[in-house]
Amino acid sequence: MRWRIAVAGVGSALSGLGLVVGGAAAAPPDPVGEFVAWAAASGQTLTSVACSADAPPVCYGLDPEFNTVAATRNDDGSFTVVAPMATAPALATAAPVDPSSGVGTRANPVPIGTPADIGDGWTLVVNSVNLDGTAAVTGENMFNDPPPEGSVYVLINITATYNGTEEKAMPMFWVSGVTSANVEIDGLDSFVMPPDAFDSLGEVFAGGSASGNVVLPVPSAELPTLVLYTSAGFMGDDVYFASA
Repeated sequence: MRWRIAVAGVGSALSGLGLVVGGAAAAPPDPVGEFVAWAAASGQTLTSVACSADAPPVCYGLDPEFNTVAATRNDDGSFTVVAPMATAPALATAAPVDPSSGVGTRANPVPIGTPADIGDGWTLVVNSVNLDGTAAVTGENMFNDPPPEGSVYVLINITATYNGTEEKAMPMFWVSGVTSANVEIDGLDSFVMPPDAFDSLGEVFAGGSASGNVVLPVPSAELPTLVLYTSAGFMGDDVYFASA
């Protein structure tokens, strides 16, 4: 099954709605955009949205507590709720992937939604990846430039949890990408501010987590080969994460 995925920093409130809710005016002409607009008109916060490529598509929303909702798109752009907001398993509490297990390499990256130990007491989860976040990025800030010609902005939503030996620490690590071109892509390649940006300088106390978005400019033709990677500490080994 193919999916369209988007990070959504929008307000929505799906609980208590009827089964069919009309789509918002001027919604983007795609299921992901229409679902985001529909959710926003409802008033509930969703951090990510995914829609299947089926006909009709089924869309799923995720809130900051990893609760989910599912709805089917109707021909008129409205949505029928097929699974009301329900609590999903807490991803960050699952046993993190140990890089020595063979998972977390470029050839075998950590799947989306799976926590992995990246060193120095930090566990990282890639919650979602929007492979075409250009509109979200350029619409976030009037000073955000468009991506380079032939490229798109990729929005990556991450959660970093600190369980180290210190009382607190800053998540001073950066998510990079690599494609078939075999050259590092990092956030410094484009000076833009994504919506709900990840704060790498904010202190996190032991047992706490920080979430937010990072952005990478990626050539469109190389998107199918994009793999993400990062590590905590200057001497740490890179851990690779899937982008789809």
